[in-house]
Amino acid sequence: MTGRPGVLGRGGVADAGVRAACALIAALGVTLSPAVLAAQGEAGRGALRPFVHVLLAYAAAWIAILIWVWLIARRLRRLEDAGG
Repeated sequence: MTGRPGVLGRGGVADAGVRAACALIAALGVTLSPAVLAAQGEAGRGALRPFVHVLLAYAAAWIAILIWVWLIARRLRRLEDAGG
């Protein structure tokens, strides 16, 4: 069976997208980890504390939008390839 580009595990477009998504999630995890937040000290402790849930909600919304746009682009690319 021959491998198609874009199929997971075959080094295609989907693998690059999955790697990028994993890197983004890892970067957010490191940035928002309790150790990093605790290391900011007293100056950064109270400034944005009440708004953390709002910032996390905006970040989640933007990540969802970017994944949605990426999925649409991938489907359009497959349609173009299939249509000739």
